[in-house]
Amino acid sequence: MRRPLRRAVAALAPLLGVASLVVPATSSPASAAVASSALGTFACTGFSGLDNPKILGSAKADIVSFVMADRFKAPGLPARKVGNGHGDITWRQPALGVSGQTWLASLKWLGPLLSATHDNAPGVGPHGHAYTAEQKQAQYARAALVTQDWIRDNPRWEQTDPRSAAQAPVSGAAHRLQFLLCLREKVGGQPWLDTAIARHVKFFVGRTTSPVSDRETFVYKTWKPPARWPRWKGANNIGLDQSLGVLGAACALGRRDWYSVAVRRIDKHAALVYDAQGVDNEQAPGYSAYNFGLWTKTLDRLNSCGGLSQTGVSTRLQKAVEFIAASHRPDGRQEQLGDTEAVSRPIYGTVAEYAATQGASGPVPTQRVGVYNGSIGGYVFGRSGWGVDRPFAQESFYSLRFGKGRIFHGHDDHTSVTYWARGKQVLADGGHPGYAKGAYRDYILSPQAHNVVTATAPFDRLAATKLTSSVQSDAGDAYTVSDTAYAGVTRQRSVLAVLPPQQDVMLVADTLTSATRHRYDQLWHLGPQFAATVAGGRASAVSGDTQVSVVPIVLPGAAAPRVTITRGSTKPLQGWISPEFYVHEKVSTVDVAATGARATILTAVVPAAAGAAVETSAVASPAGGWDVAVSVGGEATVAHLSATGQLSR
Repeated sequence: MRRPLRRAVAALAPLLGVASLVVPATSSPASAAVASSALGTFACTGFSGLDNPKILGSAKADIVSFVMADRFKAPGLPARKVGNGHGDITWRQPALGVSGQTWLASLKWLGPLLSATHDNAPGVGPHGHAYTAEQKQAQYARAALVTQDWIRDNPRWEQTDPRSAAQAPVSGAAHRLQFLLCLREKVGGQPWLDTAIARHVKFFVGRTTSPVSDRETFVYKTWKPPARWPRWKGANNIGLDQSLGVLGAACALGRRDWYSVAVRRIDKHAALVYDAQGVDNEQAPGYSAYNFGLWTKTLDRLNSCGGLSQTGVSTRLQKAVEFIAASHRPDGRQEQLGDTEAVSRPIYGTVAEYAATQGASGPVPTQRVGVYNGSIGGYVFGRSGWGVDRPFAQESFYSLRFGKGRIFHGHDDHTSVTYWARGKQVLADGGHPGYAKGAYRDYILSPQAHNVVTATAPFDRLAATKLTSSVQSDAGDAYTVSDTAYAGVTRQRSVLAVLPPQQDVMLVADTLTSATRHRYDQLWHLGPQFAATVAGGRASAVSGDTQVSVVPIVLPGAAAPRVTITRGSTKPLQGWISPEFYVHEKVSTVDVAATGARATILTAVVPAAAGAAVETSAVASPAGGWDVAVSVGGEATVAHLSATGQLSR
C-alpha cells in the first residue's frame, strides 16, 4: 500500500502469474471454474450482497467501474474512496467503524469484479453491454492485485486483537477466506493464492485437526489486557462462515484433513442451531433470515463436496421459513428484535416472500399467531390477519419476548412487547445501530431501550424468562411471562392483545414482588411518528389520522403512578431507536413509575382514530380480582385481571 504503484506492480508480477490470469477465448467471460478435487466440487458462496448494484442506490448502477476506482460501499455507510484508483488501498479506515472496516478487510467488496457480466450502461438492453473476455480478465487481475495488496499490508493479521477497534483483519477472516476461494475459481490455483488460503485455514483450525482443535484458543502478548480467544467461534453464524470456508478450501485443494474438521464442526453446529420450531440460536430474527441462506449454501456444498447431507437441519429449515414470515410486520419488514434491521427479507417461493412483499406474491401463511416456546425459542408473533380481510398494511401486529438469557445477537428485551396498528408503529423496539462499541450500543442492548419494567436492583442478562400461559381466541390473545432478572425481584407480565375486527387495545399488567422497596419503571417507546405529551395522568400523541394513548389504569385502593416522557435524552441516554445501522432516531419514551416492595402496574395502550375519546376503569369483581374496561369512542372492551395478575377475556 505505501510503496509507489509501479514498484508494487513490479513486485507483484512474479507472484501473480499474470499469464495464468488470461481466460481462454472460448470460455464465457464470467463463467465459474468451480473448485474441484477428489472430494468433489465447491462453488463460490457469493459476496454477501456487496456485489449487488443496489448497494449503490440503484439496480442500474455501474458497480464494476465503482470498484475499479477503488471505491467502497458497505451497508449503512456512505460510499468512500479507499485507494489511489489503481488498486493501492489504504486498509486502515477508522471512519468506517468496526463493521465497515470488517467488510473492507473481507475483500468481498471486490465481488463485482468476479461476478458482474454487464456494465448497466443506460439505453443498452436491460443490463447494458456484456463484458468481453478481455474486460473480465482485467477485472480478475484487479481483484488479484488488490488481494495481494491486502496480503502485503497485513503481514501479521492473525495477531490482531479481536476486541479492538482495529479488529477487522481477524473479524473479516471467514468472509475473506470465502472470497479467496471465489477468486481462485476465476484465476486458477496459484502459489501465492493457495498459500493465503492455507494460512486462513490454519488460523481457524489451529495446531491439529483432531477434535481438540475445536476448543483451541490463542492470545498474543501485545493484547491489552491479554485474553484467550477461540479460533472456531462455535455454533453461531460466524462459526458457520468459518467452517464453510474451511470446507471450500478442503475441496479446492484436496485436503481431507481440513475436510474432516469442517464436517465435524458443521455437525456440531447443526445439533445446536435450530429447535424443532425452526428458531435459531442467534436471538435476532434478522439473523434467522441470514442463517437460512447460510445453511442452505452449507447443505448444498456438503452435498457437492463429499456427498454428505444434514437431514435434521434440512427439515428444520422449512420451519425456519415460517418463523421468518411470522416476524414480518404489516409494513413488510422484520420486527427489530435483537440485532435486526427493519428491512424486508423475502425467501422466494415461500410464505416469507408473502410476508415480506405485503401479500403481493408468494403463498399465503395460514398461522395467525406463532408461539415459539421450543428449546431455543422465546417469541410470540401475533396479527389480525394476512391481508385477506383488510389491506395487509392495515393489519394489526404484536410481538412478545421471553426465553433464555441474552447470547450472541440478543438484547435485554425479555418481557418486551412491540405493537403495530392502523398502519403505524405504535410501540417500537430499540433496534439495531450497528456493532460499534460505546455508550449508545450499550443503551440499545439494555432493558432501558425496550418496552419492559426496570427495577432499582442489579440486572442479570443471563436470566431466563418463562412463558407460563398462552391463550388465543377471537376475543383476544393472552400471555403471561415471568422472571427474576432483577436481583430479589420477581417480574410477572400479563399481556392481552385485542385485535381487529374489534377495537385495537393492548392491556399489560406488570406484577412486581420483592422483599425490599424499589422504584419500578414501566417503559413504553412509541413509534417515531408519535411525539407524546402528558395530561390527566396519561400520555397521548397524534400522527395523521391516528392517536395513541398510554393510559395507566389505577386499581381500587392503589396510588396513581407517575407518568413522564423522555425524548432524545443524552444524559442519560433514553428516547432513541435505531431502525438501521448508524441511525439514531428520537422517540417518545413514556415512563409509568411506581415505588414499593410490591406493585401492580396496569396500562392500556390504545391506538384509535384521532380525536376518539378513551376512557378506562377498574372495579372489584365478585369473582375476585378486577373487571377492567377500556372504552374508545363509546365502544367498550372488557377484560378481567385476576388477583394473581393475569389478564383474560
